[in-house]
This record gives sequence, C-alpha cells and structure tokens, in this order.
Amino acid sequence: MTFESESQAGSVAVVAWQAMPAVFPQSGRGVGGLETAAWTFAKGLAQRTDWSPAMVFRSRQPLPADRVGGFAIG
Repeated sequence: MTFESESQAGSVAVVAWQAMPAVFPQSGRGVGGLETAAWTFAKGLAQRTDWSPAMVFRSRQPLPADRVGGFAIG
C-alpha cells in the first residue's frame, strides 16, 4: 500500500461479528480465539500513528462504555 504523504493515516475496518465479549468481557458471554485476535489486531493498529482502525461487531444491547482502554468505541 502506498500513501501520498508519510503523515496520511491508512484506515481499516476489522469485522468480527461476535467480538463484543472480547471488547467488553464484563458482558458475561464466552469469547473465542478469532474474536480475541481481531480485538488485539485493532488495538495494535490504533497504537501506530500510520493506521486508523475501526472495529465492527454486532451488539443486541447498548454498549456498556464509549471508551475501552483509551480507545473510542462508537
């Protein structure tokens, strides 16, 4: 991938429909390896200055927080 400018951040969406328990463990549901890997990958990208990730997952209830570990959720 090539960027026009070194300071331009790339954007990526990490889609893992069942990942809510990885992001919000207090939800009480089990979590698998794929969901944990997706959340870990998104957090790792967010810590870099050249990426701007979005985490996409399904939720049938309101999200319990709008920030997790310093990351905005929304």
